[in-house]
Amino acid sequence: MTENDDLPSLEALGEKVQQVRQKTDKPKPDPKAPRAMMGQAMRIAIDQVSAILVGFGIGYVLDEVLGTRPILMIVFILFGFAAGIQNVYRNAMRMGQSADKVPKETAAQKGGEPNKE
Repeated sequence: MTENDDLPSLEALGEKVQQVRQKTDKPKPDPKAPRAMMGQAMRIAIDQVSAILVGFGIGYVLDEVLGTRPILMIVFILFGFAAGIQNVYRNAMRMGQSADKVPKETAAQKGGEPNKE
């Protein structure tokens, strides 16, 4: 027997290296994720501002018609602010639900103990 007979074959060694790489490789980040998050942030900001502007417009028109300047304008600006906050809350809940639906790697796939969910 020669010394080379005791050593594992190159194919077996290559398979072991590949298995270790698969366990330790982190998934590459999605390059579109920052843009998607920026889009969500812009939508939230636009929802908030537009709700306040709509409240201002309704209050202004009602003040002009009823001659109650500036009482209704202030009241409807506050209503617009409240509606904007409600829209922000709804969008945050929707983003949280969509994040929960994303399949996550289990610990067993990562090489750890199985997930107990």
